[in-house]
Amino acid sequence: MRKNVYKIVIDWETACDMPNQIGYDCGIAVVRNDGIPVEEYSLVNSDVFYDRKEDMRSCYYAAKLPKYHKAIWAGERKVVNTYQIKQLLKALQEKYNTNIICAYNAGFDKRAGNNTEEMATGGKYKYLYPYGTEFWDIMLMATDTICEMASYKKFCQEHGFMTNHKTPRPQRKAETVYAFITNNPDFEEEHQGLDDVRIEAAIMAACFKKHKKMRRVLGTKKCPA
Repeated sequence: MRKNVYKIVIDWETACDMPNQIGYDCGIAVVRNDGIPVEEYSLVNSDVFYDRKEDMRSCYYAAKLPKYHKAIWAGERKVVNTYQIKQLLKALQEKYNTNIICAYNAGFDKRAGNNTEEMATGGKYKYLYPYGTEFWDIMLMATDTICEMASYKKFCQEHGFMTNHKTPRPQRKAETVYAFITNNPDFEEEHQGLDDVRIEAAIMAACFKKHKKMRRVLGTKKCPA
């Protein structure tokens, strides 16, 4: 298998305020460049979800917690701990011969994972992701491709998807970009791990189809598509 034919897409839902957020919901998918998943995981992190109840009651999406309990009982979500998530990521990288992990606004998910590892180990370890992992930011990819399209800018203007800056500009949120590529201005992001992973994978696939120069790796300049 050629290296990096597959990409791992990840999304964390977190408790606690930035920059100290810790993850209770982790969505993971191994996808092809066309966005089609070959493996998917919807994981509830017991180290936070059950062991940090005060943090969970005050987290941003606390109103959704009953949905999590229902999904766990139905077998739709698997309860694991931080160490098991870490081992799964390592196993997936080895199985699919890839060191690439992608996320929309990847800096957030990278930090959330490492914060969670540090919390779960009492500060002993603080690097959740396998050594040598290359983080791709799907938001950067979309910014340099989809968000540059005149039709995207028109879509945002027509449907009120503009920022609150002094000079408003089109939003770059995953929800807005996905609404555009699916031509569904009423789309609302679930803000649950695996659900969000699926739309982020679709956005990444749409970026690849543009065959344009775009940033991918965190902290790098534009590179050929």
